[in-house]
Amino acid sequence: MRYSTIQIFSLALACTGLVGCYVIGMPTASISVSSLHMTTGTDATFTLTNTRFEGLYAVLRYSIEADPGITVSPSSGAIRGDGSHTITVSIEPDTTGEIRIRTNGIPFDETIQVTTAPDYFTMDFDSAVELAAEVANKTFLFSPQHDGTYKATQGDADFAPHIDPVDATPVLGTAIDLTQPVMLYGQTYDRITILEDGAVELGNGGGWAVTRMLAAHFANPGVSAMRAYLDVSAPGASIRYEEATDGVIVTYTGIPEVGETWRSTFQIVIYTNGAVELTYEDAVAANAVIGLSAGGGVPDDYVPSDFSNFAETTPALKASF
Repeated sequence: MRYSTIQIFSLALACTGLVGCYVIGMPTASISVSSLHMTTGTDATFTLTNTRFEGLYAVLRYSIEADPGITVSPSSGAIRGDGSHTITVSIEPDTTGEIRIRTNGIPFDETIQVTTAPDYFTMDFDSAVELAAEVANKTFLFSPQHDGTYKATQGDADFAPHIDPVDATPVLGTAIDLTQPVMLYGQTYDRITILEDGAVELGNGGGWAVTRMLAAHFANPGVSAMRAYLDVSAPGASIRYEEATDGVIVTYTGIPEVGETWRSTFQIVIYTNGAVELTYEDAVAANAVIGLSAGGGVPDDYVPSDFSNFAETTPALKASF
């Protein structure tokens, strides 16, 4: 969901008293996706909901436009309070573009990115509110498929237990040899590098990155749970890792951003069969990247994923000892 109650409330406060900006009781639009990775010939859908359920201005009126090669149906309509419309999207081959939604409510304008490009299972955030809404108290499971890609699902947060973890602080940025190699995107790796910025790189990796955002995430094979400017030296913060019989577990506990007090706790599990789990209790960062990387740089056709759109299920894997 694109807008939280906090964001909407903040917007309402900011606009109060400004002519034509906000009317108490006007409809509020909620859009179920931020992006769609589609296959030509297979339609996708998203939901447009009016979360305002009462008041004189409760009817949400909308119109939708799409870039060439993308069609939507319906392209306009009206939604009464607490109702929703399902919008169907079709796309032509080799197409990347936008769907633009205009409403008489809050927000007035919104866009959804749509593409036939591969899903790189990566999101980049520039809002702490959106990051928390997307991943807090959730586990995301990425299961390898025969075609070399992944199937992604989500469920309630379920951390893998540690039995005899090792403090990772002394070895941050240093390659660690594994007893059992792990896999990612069909490649096998017998060493990992745990970074202070919420990521684990595979193979020789690159150690410390010059930048900790999107370019660093895609530079080397690895997994970013919350690639951000984190302060691992903060009192009470810890990073632990442990090898299980079927993978490696890395857990970041109570880690704040540099100069901040709010703390994040999250976990990366990379399995010997190529599966990956990302689990979050709290996730707070003004700027962050999360997801998987095969390395080789930012793909030319990269479009951010939408983790909230992953199918909901109970993640089946848990590391064993």
